[in-house]
Amino acid sequence: MSAIKGRKLSIENATLIGQGYNADVYLFDDENVVKVLKHSSFEDADREIQLSKWALKQGIPTAISYDVIDVDGRPGLVYESLGRGNLRNILRDTPERFDEVLSRYNELLHTVNSIVVEPGQLPDAIDAYSAYLEKAKCAMTGEEYERMKTLLGTVPKCYNLVHGDFHVKNVKVMRNELLLIDLDTLKRGDAIFELAALCRPLAGVDELQPGDIMLLPGVHVWLFLRWLEPDHRHMVIVESGGVPEWKCAYKSVDTQHFLDEGYRPYRYLRIRE
Repeated sequence: MSAIKGRKLSIENATLIGQGYNADVYLFDDENVVKVLKHSSFEDADREIQLSKWALKQGIPTAISYDVIDVDGRPGLVYESLGRGNLRNILRDTPERFDEVLSRYNELLHTVNSIVVEPGQLPDAIDAYSAYLEKAKCAMTGEEYERMKTLLGTVPKCYNLVHGDFHVKNVKVMRNELLLIDLDTLKRGDAIFELAALCRPLAGVDELQPGDIMLLPGVHVWLFLRWLEPDHRHMVIVESGGVPEWKCAYKSVDTQHFLDEGYRPYRYLRIRE
């Protein structure tokens, strides 16, 4: 029996503005949105509110959360309305702003990942993903399970803040300020866990296609462009430069040497040819 009870709230006249696996989001009025959870408890809703308040204190721009609600027996939360603008919509509607939007997106991600989390404040990402792996074990071959377990074992222990679902729909734009939402996934760990919601590892470099990445966990990432030879001995890669020019740097590298340094191939989810 839940110890937390939300106040009853009807969303009969609210407008559905977003749907996801974990929640539906409604515009309740001009100033408030309602997030109705699908697979969570009232305790989970209260935890999300506490996480949002904690994040604000850490300097993360996010929506102000108010209270836990009960929508026909389903737990929910009330947030201040941030409008319907998000980075995905901006990229779709104004593609000429791509460089500007990507730069600001990276700055926000860097701000989040630069925050050091004290032990015990948030779940450890390695522990959380180890638990996810155990739940998924029945759907894997023994080889796949051991490979994933080995990959998790290579991730360094870190105490930096990780959002865990840092895609462009979760970055709202209000009065030209970027605000991060859906903070129920906050954890502490290496920034590589941000990639879990954005990319998947490839079985090997031979699967690389233009637009894939070569990642050295927690250190650096290169964008793969093409192979120099049919036998894949050398690849052409590119990285973004630093401020203020942000000029790209191109180079060809020896594939085996790159792998020996610890780089591994990944592909962004939902990437299209």
